[in-house]
Amino acid sequence: MAQRTLYELLNGSETVIARQRFVYYFVGGYPITPIWTIHNIAGSGGTQTMADDGLKLLTGTSSSNNIQIDFNNKRQYDYKSSRVIGCIKRVSVDNCFIDGGFKAGYGDDNNNLAFLHIEEYSSINGIFFQTNAAKTDTGLSTDLQWHNYDIELTPASGILSVHGSISVTRTADLPGANLQPAFKILTRISAAAEGRVKYCEAMNT
Repeated sequence: MAQRTLYELLNGSETVIARQRFVYYFVGGYPITPIWTIHNIAGSGGTQTMADDGLKLLTGTSSSNNIQIDFNNKRQYDYKSSRVIGCIKRVSVDNCFIDGGFKAGYGDDNNNLAFLHIEEYSSINGIFFQTNAAKTDTGLSTDLQWHNYDIELTPASGILSVHGSISVTRTADLPGANLQPAFKILTRISAAAEGRVKYCEAMNT
């Protein structure tokens, strides 16, 4: 009896065209380029370096300085049929936010995105599901712990799961253009903000 190929085992048949899948662990001392590109979106001086517990993202030191890492606008994921999974955390105690998920570009805007949004600033404290400019509170408290998220986009909705439980389903203000994995951090004050990224997985469904 002939053994089935790994491709057959994963996809059911050699005649099936496999869907695209991307997996990346932010570990070790390897540079993240050429896969990931860092953008100083507002301000300058933002950096990314590998730390013991994942990729360290650090903004510049002026208010609203923010940086994003992404695929340099190589948008390979269908905004109506895709998933992105990741693991992020804030390191700075307050006056900042960190995002992880999908975005269509890297401008300082809220166009065509689906993010887990973790913020601690004034009255904006919490963990949110953000699609475009709209946010829905998950009801989870903001903290400095790791947060695993899974965002699934369909033609009619965006579904956010945090730590394996469905937290929010959104049906309005959904992305309308193909997407790339992205991570972003912003400082609200004149001091650098710091966050971590540990894992990213993205696929068309």
